[in-house]
Amino acid sequence: MCERAAWIQKKWMGFILLTTVLFFCISPAVFADTGPKPSVVIDFEGLEDESYYATLLSEEESTGPWSLGDGPGEWEEDEGIIEASRAFSGYKDEDGFHFIGYLENCSDSQQFVWGYYPPQHFKILLYFPDTKEFLVSAQTCERYAFDSYYKVSVGGGDMQVPQEEEMASESASNRKAQVVVKRNYQYGWELVNFAARVVLTILLELLAALAFGYRRKWQLGFIMTVNVLTQLFLNLALNLGNYYSGERFFVFLYVCLELVVFGMEAAVYTWKFKKQPETMGHPVCYALAANLLSFLAGMWLADFIPGIF
Repeated sequence: MCERAAWIQKKWMGFILLTTVLFFCISPAVFADTGPKPSVVIDFEGLEDESYYATLLSEEESTGPWSLGDGPGEWEEDEGIIEASRAFSGYKDEDGFHFIGYLENCSDSQQFVWGYYPPQHFKILLYFPDTKEFLVSAQTCERYAFDSYYKVSVGGGDMQVPQEEEMASESASNRKAQVVVKRNYQYGWELVNFAARVVLTILLELLAALAFGYRRKWQLGFIMTVNVLTQLFLNLALNLGNYYSGERFFVFLYVCLELVVFGMEAAVYTWKFKKQPETMGHPVCYALAANLLSFLAGMWLADFIPGIF
């Protein structure tokens, strides 16, 4: 029995090592920029019957892959996108902000999402192709969190809002309207994201636990409890980093905190499981394999579900 257990242990350790090596060796080039990425999400209100395009005018001339002078590529066949891009390129902002190539048709969704290196400081610019008009926020907005949410309400008349939330603006063609821009951080959505991350992590680490021979109910229950606590710590720290820091600090914090979590779990599992001869492998090896598995899965899924991972 002991020889069979040792054989199974070596088999699983070899499988995990091989999977890790293959992940880093044969992943396509697109994964070189994997992991969490900053975003700006803007919900529009009051334009439900309008046809319009949106972009963010950048204070800088470039950010990530976007830069001044960029427009739709030769592969772009949507005439509306092409026309709007030309219109945005010709727009002259009085404060010197720039159109750097990214835009969306928001007529149906009533939402604008810049999910790959949005500018740090920007203005919100709308273009209405039916009337050839522009509408721009008068003040500068900022990427105040790693994932920054805004709500833009557009209307006429005498809408009253607090002074600190009001950004009155006027279009280039004298179409008068009132634009109210509010920060709209999605606390509820972030809780859903947190729950999804915790569930995935627990499932993966329980699978690794079964592979290492931790199959008793009390062992699995203990592993689940430890993971809930460490995930609460990890996600609280990451969300604070998310909210107040840029992407470079976030990635650095992410890696450091993963190492801290591994150290905490390795110490706790060594204390709790050290006298369990039926398990296959040292608890430190299990903690390393389980955390590596969940970390790699999260990095891989970040390219497919960036809002959650």
